[in-house]
Amino acid sequence: MELQNLSLLVVFAVSMTFTPGPANLTLLGTSVQLGIRSTLPLMAGVVTGFVINALAICVGLGSVFQQFPVMVTFIKVAGTFYILYLAYSLWRVRHAEASRASAVSPGFFKGILVHPLNPKAWLMLITAYSQFVSPDRVVTDSLALIIVFCLSGLAANSLWTVLGSVIHEYLQVPKMRYSFFTSLAVMLSGLAIALWLT
Repeated sequence: MELQNLSLLVVFAVSMTFTPGPANLTLLGTSVQLGIRSTLPLMAGVVTGFVINALAICVGLGSVFQQFPVMVTFIKVAGTFYILYLAYSLWRVRHAEASRASAVSPGFFKGILVHPLNPKAWLMLITAYSQFVSPDRVVTDSLALIIVFCLSGLAANSLWTVLGSVIHEYLQVPKMRYSFFTSLAVMLSGLAIALWLT
């Protein structure tokens, strides 16, 4: 991949991965509730799920989506319900105590489903593939795309996870904690509805 295209790919990846979406908001809420260490398995699942998406697009799943639109509909429906489930999970902890001692980590497998069930993640990767992977350099450009998106996603996920741990210190007051988790749940629900409507 040429340096100019690589630079544009980095800008595109950063702009897509650092914004608040289902993965980042879930990591933020989990880190507020459990701390960084207990959020790491969830984050590993999120990153793994994204790698699965990226590999699938690079081996041609994007063209399968075009041939079988029902697959996109299935992902949209399943993704909407999964994101609503994540929102409900965050909403449930709004009354929980600020103590992390009794909280249970959601784990790797809860995270691995976030991106494969998110139609926007698929669309983002299809767009990146169509713009940055040259037909005469499919293998090397695909590898560059996967590496750039994974590094950017890992950096973004880490930032949101650390931010959640920092925010934890300010949410010792039950009313603030209630408002924070309610707001996160509402934002995730809004994302789920937006996915449904697109």
